Amino acid sequence: LAAIKDPQERLAKIAEIRALCEQNLASRNLAFTWTVRAFDLDPASEELYNDVLRLASEPDHWREVVAAFERAIPNLLSEATRLKLFRDLAKIASKRLNDAERARGYQRHVL
Repeated sequence: LAAIKDPQERLAKIAEIRALCEQNLASRNLAFTWTVRAFDLDPASEELYNDVLRLASEPDHWREVVAAFERAIPNLLSEATRLKLFRDLAKIASKRLNDAERARGYQRHVL
């Protein structure tokens, strides 16, 4: 992947790897890892956003989701998308990570 400079080509190659991991290898963990990588490249993608949430199943995954979403926030042009991200971050912090203080911090961005 390092040799692929074009972001769209890189995303296409990662999509192939993600499909291989999830469908052929039946490895949600690997598919999750590659999906987070793709989301880092294209944080405005609704499909990748949903796939990150869908594939997250382990407690460590939820910490990675939070980190990926936090990395995405400065790169998002749409205020509506940023607000959606903060709402989901608040839910994840509260329900998946049991971190009420962090959840309140995310909620403040929504208000």
